Amino acid sequence: MKLASGSRIAEAAGVEVLSCSTHHHQGVDGVGDGLAATGWSEDGLIEAIEREEGWMIGVQWHPEDNAEHDGAQQAVFDALVARAVRA
Repeated sequence: MKLASGSRIAEAAGVEVLSCSTHHHQGVDGVGDGLAATGWSEDGLIEAIEREEGWMIGVQWHPEDNAEHDGAQQAVFDALVARAVRA
């Protein structure tokens, strides 16, 4: 999966390319106003979105499947927790 350079999700994961668990019966077709697609699977499916203002990320892949063994996946959760502690 490819994450947009400079995106919040790439910053959180600490990488721009990662191997992820992705399996869906639905997917994001487009994003609404104020949001940007920031992650894509190899077939072009949107896998991550974020708000253009402030810190909000959304992922469609399953970082919980690999977080125990993949530091980039765990880092997504760590970033969320760090933000929650500051709020």
